[in-house]
Amino acid sequence: MVIIENNAVFRKALKTRLEAAEFTIFDAENGLEGLNKVRREVPDLVILDIMLPGLDGHKVCRMIKFDRKLSRIPVIVSSAIGKNAAMAATASFECVPIPRNRIKTGKTMIFGTTAR
Repeated sequence: MVIIENNAVFRKALKTRLEAAEFTIFDAENGLEGLNKVRREVPDLVILDIMLPGLDGHKVCRMIKFDRKLSRIPVIVSSAIGKNAAMAATASFECVPIPRNRIKTGKTMIFGTTAR
């Protein structure tokens, strides 16, 4: 899983929580770094903030979805900017902070199992 989030406190908390649940996590603090990690790791899931320095989350999401190798990766948008703006990027949206049970539910909806 790749977490792309510029808020260091939130990124670290989410990463720590997911690693405790035995997920393999890669994280990035800006859009370009995150996109490069997605391209390199080809994760099962991306958690993406919209308001990122440099390459914003909307552009990162579009670049993932238009790349044949990456287009099937589910993207969960995690943002404090509001549901309508985030929904423009993707159909999977969660308000910050993301409740732990919603991450598990999202994984189940996407993969059909809670297996890591």
